[in-house]
Amino acid sequence: MLGDERRCTIAHELVHDERRVFPTDRVLRAREELTVERIAARRLVALEDLVDVLCWTRHTDEVAEELWVDVPMLVTLVQSLSDDERAWIDDELDRRGAGREQGA
Repeated sequence: MLGDERRCTIAHELVHDERRVFPTDRVLRAREELTVERIAARRLVALEDLVDVLCWTRHTDEVAEELWVDVPMLVTLVQSLSDDERAWIDDELDRRGAGREQGA
């Protein structure tokens, strides 16, 4: 595993250890995995740091690398953002002059 992958795995497993929720039902287990992954992503990436990186790149691999997370963890974070968080990120990027014209 690469360093970012180890970091994400450790964060994920620590959340499991804290929550102590281990469902046997596959649907509940999948739900718990998503919850754990979202918590871990939030712990690993501050929204301010995400904005800092988005000011100069919108390439998923680069963003993940700069934030020291793997791409799946970054995707989990982005998918979990609330509408208010997305609006705040957009406002911050506009304020910093790093609008969406850079491409994805």
